[in-house]
Amino acid sequence: MTTPKQNGLRVPLRENDKLVARVFTSQKAFGFSTTIERVCKIPYEYMHLAFPKQIQGSMVRKAPRVRTRIIASIAMPDVSGDSEKQSGVIVNLSADGALVKARRTLREKGETIRLSFRVSLHNIDALLNVQAIVRNIFSDEAAAGDAAGMINHGVQFENIPANDSMILQ
Repeated sequence: MTTPKQNGLRVPLRENDKLVARVFTSQKAFGFSTTIERVCKIPYEYMHLAFPKQIQGSMVRKAPRVRTRIIASIAMPDVSGDSEKQSGVIVNLSADGALVKARRTLREKGETIRLSFRVSLHNIDALLNVQAIVRNIFSDEAAAGDAAGMINHGVQFENIPANDSMILQ
């Protein structure tokens, strides 16, 4: 395991130190207690960990996510039935939801939006128009290459037509 850093400096860990590790995959999160067997500094700083006696895991996502860069039209219906539109970029996509970047906040958590975007499946273009609930909102202006002021929206699809669900899967 790569030696962890804090504020750009290596965390001072020694052999036989105990630690708790958390590991994330695309769909699951795992945690376990272990001890450091060996600390190495050449050719780079890394550690050998003891095999854990017990590993705990839990499901984080129902479906794996795929990195994308899909331009989307986002409709945000209001109480009167009118719909304000905005563009955004879907940066990752799964059968159950997506991460959408937009220049401003689309809706508050728990509110509904409608995403329209085009995907290509086996060289056949399909236009999807899905309803989604905003589940998470955060900004990551510090991320490399990210345009200043972009807001991330984690959305969960709902009431997906069967054909669109097949395409997403």
